[in-house]
Amino acid sequence: MTLSDIQISDNIKNGHKSTFEAVFKTHYKMLCKFAIQYVKNTDTAEEIVQSVFYNIWKNKENFTISQSIKAYLFTATRNNCLQYLNHKNIERKYVSATLQGIPNQFSETPLNTINANEINAIIEQTLNNLPENCSKIFKLNRFENLKYNEIADILNISVKTVEANITKALKAFRINLSQYLHLIITVLYTLVTHLY
Repeated sequence: MTLSDIQISDNIKNGHKSTFEAVFKTHYKMLCKFAIQYVKNTDTAEEIVQSVFYNIWKNKENFTISQSIKAYLFTATRNNCLQYLNHKNIERKYVSATLQGIPNQFSETPLNTINANEINAIIEQTLNNLPENCSKIFKLNRFENLKYNEIADILNISVKTVEANITKALKAFRINLSQYLHLIITVLYTLVTHLY
């Protein structure tokens, strides 16, 4: 690691905003182009890179690197991209879970395929329309199977706040999926019948 990298690390650690801004300006566009190769979306790539810099500055007191600053930033960006893709994959699995375990003759009919696609779209839209913190809390609970107290520790909030946001998210899903209540009941009935 070169001396300049040591100085950059020390300056950021000591809260030198000008050094941090210089690193941001130097590497931001290059990191965005790198992130796009993973996530295939410009806006998402920019959000990921911004989060990398946000986390560095937020935790600047603990900022240390064992490699060049450039290598550190590219590694952090790659890891964030892979984490994002993993979350999206979990979301897709969750969205399609309503049809898992259901007999083929039920799930493969054209009508049910259309309904399933519509439901998936509504679920995705509902997630996107939730407040950012609410969506994050819901995903941590339902997609990553974290308990309320674990989420509270991670996000530094109270368990009651976690509960309130989960309730808010579930209410939004109930409202948005109300027109498909008959299908959901049929799916559950068919699944239970199949299991027994």
